[in-house]
Amino acid sequence: MFTTIKKIHRFSFHIVMAITILTVFTACVKNDQDDDQLFKAGEGFFILNEGGWQKANASVSYRYYEGDSSKHNIFETANGNKLGDVLQDMMINDSLTYLVVNNSGYIKVVRTGTFEEKTTIRGFNSPRSILKINNTTAFVSDLYANQIYVVNLVTNAITDSIQTGKYTENMVLVNGKVYVTLPSVWGLYNSDQILEIDPATKTITRQLTVGLNPYQVIADQNGSIWIFCMGDAWATPAVSASIHRLDPKTTDKSVIDLSGLPVAYSGTMSYNKTDKKIYFLYGDLYQIDISGSQYPVTKLAAFSGRTTYGLGHDAANDYLYISDVKDYNQNGTILKYSLAGQQLDEFSAGVIPSRFIFF
Repeated sequence: MFTTIKKIHRFSFHIVMAITILTVFTACVKNDQDDDQLFKAGEGFFILNEGGWQKANASVSYRYYEGDSSKHNIFETANGNKLGDVLQDMMINDSLTYLVVNNSGYIKVVRTGTFEEKTTIRGFNSPRSILKINNTTAFVSDLYANQIYVVNLVTNAITDSIQTGKYTENMVLVNGKVYVTLPSVWGLYNSDQILEIDPATKTITRQLTVGLNPYQVIADQNGSIWIFCMGDAWATPAVSASIHRLDPKTTDKSVIDLSGLPVAYSGTMSYNKTDKKIYFLYGDLYQIDISGSQYPVTKLAAFSGRTTYGLGHDAANDYLYISDVKDYNQNGTILKYSLAGQQLDEFSAGVIPSRFIFF
């Protein structure tokens, strides 16, 4: 009897020890994996640097909140080779990140935390923007293909396409429908249209008229979409830029005329859903209050002597980031601003910094 009890105690001791060792080992593995993650959600943000056309010097920078430090060329550092020619867009899908490299004609898929390359998706003509539809599907617009590509996020391959008849640019998903801009192309044709696409059937359900040369589209908390239309500063007579608000349910429209502003040759928007403000960069930095039925425009900051290009709103910390691309050849700089329009910081990035990805 005593021998049996002793054996049971000894057996229980071994089980406890085994469980303890396994727990410690698992914790160590987890910590090691955590330590391998250079880029974690909430600790910083990505900066997309387009690089010069045909120079294959596109890159990604990462800005840490703590210590206000940056890592540059993180793809090249992780993989030992260059990213490619003109980085246009980026999408984070949990543990994987998709880098749209326009002039190279491919999408690089990397591990979000380390930026180690997993695969390359090929078969595009000149990919521009990527939009996640659901956990298994993304749409990719294209400059020359006159179609939107459907990408399977499980197999990381092109599985279908939607014919659009024209160049497609920026996209947003609102209430189960995708809205995509159809900008004008370098004098080949003028366009004042955006498309509404049903992603479930992969069909165009409506074509909607907005301003000339619609480029960017974003959505507000009410499901209205806002379209930045660049106009045509080179036309005779010139067509001014404008921002259009469109309610897809009622097709009710509002237009913010930007003809009173100095002409700029690029423009972009960012939305602050908490304060119900749209910030837009059109040479200088402006704010639109969309909380009421009128949409007053306020100038927040001027950038004399700078070549402003990209704009991002860090919703978690309520800062604005603006890129200055200088002469489009040397490394650009990033300007950090308060929502009131006060400059707080300035730091370097790569060549032609264009977009900010917060996660």
